Amino acid sequence: MCLGPGTYVARADKASKFGANCSRHGGESGAVVKVRISFTRAKYVRYDDHSWISEGYDACRAERTSRSDHPEWCLKSPSQVKVLDVRPIACGAGLPAFEGEAMSLGAVRQIAASAGLAEVYFNEAVSVVSFATNAALAESPRVNVYFSTGTVVDHPMQDRTALVRRKVDLHELQNICDELANRSHGSPCHCEPSRKRPAYESSHSANRHSAVGPEEEVVGAALKKLHEHVAVAEEVLKDHRLRREERERIEAAARKQEQERQAARQRQIEQEEEARLQQLAAASAESQRQAELREQQARGTRQTYSIPKIWHEHTERNFDATTTCVALGDSTIMMLHENGGWSWHGTPTKLLDNKLQGRQRHLPGPTYVALSGDNRYYIEFADGKSEWVGPDSFSDKIHAESRGVRTVAFGKDWDAWFIVFDDGGWNHEGNIPDGLVQRLASRDRRGDLTCVSLGPSGEWYVSARNGRAWWGGLAEAQTDVVRPLADRITSMVFDGNLCAGNRYIHIRYE
Repeated sequence: MCLGPGTYVARADKASKFGANCSRHGGESGAVVKVRISFTRAKYVRYDDHSWISEGYDACRAERTSRSDHPEWCLKSPSQVKVLDVRPIACGAGLPAFEGEAMSLGAVRQIAASAGLAEVYFNEAVSVVSFATNAALAESPRVNVYFSTGTVVDHPMQDRTALVRRKVDLHELQNICDELANRSHGSPCHCEPSRKRPAYESSHSANRHSAVGPEEEVVGAALKKLHEHVAVAEEVLKDHRLRREERERIEAAARKQEQERQAARQRQIEQEEEARLQQLAAASAESQRQAELREQQARGTRQTYSIPKIWHEHTERNFDATTTCVALGDSTIMMLHENGGWSWHGTPTKLLDNKLQGRQRHLPGPTYVALSGDNRYYIEFADGKSEWVGPDSFSDKIHAESRGVRTVAFGKDWDAWFIVFDDGGWNHEGNIPDGLVQRLASRDRRGDLTCVSLGPSGEWYVSARNGRAWWGGLAEAQTDVVRPLADRITSMVFDGNLCAGNRYIHIRYE
């Protein structure tokens, strides 16, 4: 390989020579593949070259090589070659022939060679091959054969008018070639007798015969000289026009069909992408919905209570699965919801009321609240800020801890409080019910609490991450509410009324 590894292409005359060499490729017949090549950076050389790929080129064209006098290309990748047509070619020593044309190229060359004519020109692009009685003499008689249509343009002498013949068959072509060869015998213009030459022995650089233009050009020139053949020439031109129009129509239809296919494919891609995005959005929405359902289920979607009758209507109207927090105070019940909203019944402390009213106008709403009967409270908001009123020890602990707060409970004494942090750890101060203290001691201070509630009369409730919950100090009326739901309770809060006899409770359960 004179240009190194790659995909080689050449002009039809060179390619057909290789295709017709059956001893080379081992087949009974060959073919010439018409291709379109593409490249971004080509190197043009006069002779062999093996360095173009390493130099960053993706194609190389050699004017000639050590194995051929004809130009050839070498492409770096097979993907740079697009097959346009495959034309069968008959095998034969020196007589490659494209089969399936109106007049076989191989047969045309065979007939010309048998008549002693030499091939002086070949152009596959316009399907023309020319033969002359003397390859070395540019003025010698010659014949141009357009083998794809069967048109023959006979030039007996350069100063004679050309004769256009249409739809010539092989038998008639034999007669034309024989007549041309016979006319040349004895002519003073032929100093050397003509000889049979292999079709590819001659080259454009070796002979002095002028190139042959496309059939339309040659016929047009002959038409000016041969008025008597106007009708025949017009039919030839008309045939070409019709063939061209038909070809253009077919190509236009193919382009339109391809555009429609591409447009349909693009629509399909867009529809598939839209459907995929919709599926993703639906899946995300469903995942979020399931997460919300799990969160709602974890905090309990039902309620029961023993509270003053004045709170009943408010509780029934405002409690649902979206309720995130319920807090009882001395004369207040307050509920928070997932959308950041809240509601209360009764009279909250003035400080807490002002804070909530200010938030309602332009700041994120509350996410957690704990109340007490002596104006103590703790509240967190969606922006991470918090507010509280309580003993100094509570304030100091909130300031000192960097952990997030999960729940807060205020005891019956002003300085009694209990904090459960987000990580499950806890801290407390003041007078905490003995039952709760013993329960915590039995757990070896494992940091796995989720909630603690305290009541004004020694009531307590505690739950852990494993789903277990314990309570104590309940009054008989509170016990009657708790007992049927013992295994389903998710949270329990007590009112903050310090007056004996008013022991209210609110329970959430699964």
